[in-house]
Order: sequence, then structure tokens, then C-alpha cells
Amino acid sequence: TMAGLIRKNKNSLILTNNCKTFLKDNNYSGLFIEFLKTFTMLFSWAYNDLYENQDIGQLASLFSLYLINKYGDEFRDLDFYMNLYFSAFPTLLDNKESNSGTLYHIRFVERFAIWFGFVEEEIIKGKSYFDRRIRIKRTKLLQELLQIKSAPGCSIYQIN
Repeated sequence: TMAGLIRKNKNSLILTNNCKTFLKDNNYSGLFIEFLKTFTMLFSWAYNDLYENQDIGQLASLFSLYLINKYGDEFRDLDFYMNLYFSAFPTLLDNKESNSGTLYHIRFVERFAIWFGFVEEEIIKGKSYFDRRIRIKRTKLLQELLQIKSAPGCSIYQIN
């Protein structure tokens, strides 16, 4: 409903005209972009957890995707990307959350990048849960997404 693709009518969900057009035209890439825009720009990722910080992971998620696309041809430690992210946005570390890295992993990697199929994750177990090593690399989908100039029927332009 937030993406404007369905609406509620009494106890039923109904496709909007916009959604019907995407489906009629077999414009699945446009439909995907609408979901992506809604999830990154309208839906607050903090709704999925109990952390106070509203910004970590979601703020500049496209910047994180850019970094993974640029450096992610092979598995790299998640710390590599987190260091670049928090170097670009150091004020995020000044918040009350002492576990900003964990929050970035949960929100950006697990509940966004993996869910959308943008990254593959490799976990190397350690002596404890907190000693584990997390590595990620980009998928072909991410490479292709960042080559899109403008998807037909979408108001998102030049991602790359």
C-alpha cells in the first residue's frame, strides 16, 4: 500500500491501476524499482527492530550499495564496508547505540541487501557469536541494477 501498488477495500487487497499497468506491460523491473524506492525512502527500517537510532543502515543505503558494487567482486569483510560507511557519516557513531556495526549488519545487510538479492553473505564462525567473521560480495543483480539509467514507468533516474 505504501508503494501505491495495492489498496485495501473492506477486507480485500486490490491492485491499483499503476500496478495493473506494470503487470500488463510485463514491466517487472519497474515494479521492482517501485518496491525498492518505497523500502529505501518511505518505510522506516527502524520499524523492524527496537534500536533507538533511526538512521544507521538506511541513511545512504544507495551509497553502501555503490561501495559493494565497486569493491564487491570478491568476498570482503563487512568491517571494510562499515569503515567506509562510518567514515563518510561519522555523526552516526555519536549516537547512543554502542553497537552501530551490529545495527548496520542487521538493517543494511540482513534485512535489505540480502533480502533484495544484492549481496551474498559468508559467515565464518568463531569461538562465540560475537567472534564470527562476516563477509559479503555483490551479486549480478546489484551490478545490473546500478547500470539502469531509467526504468520505464518509474520516476527513479540514473542510479549509477
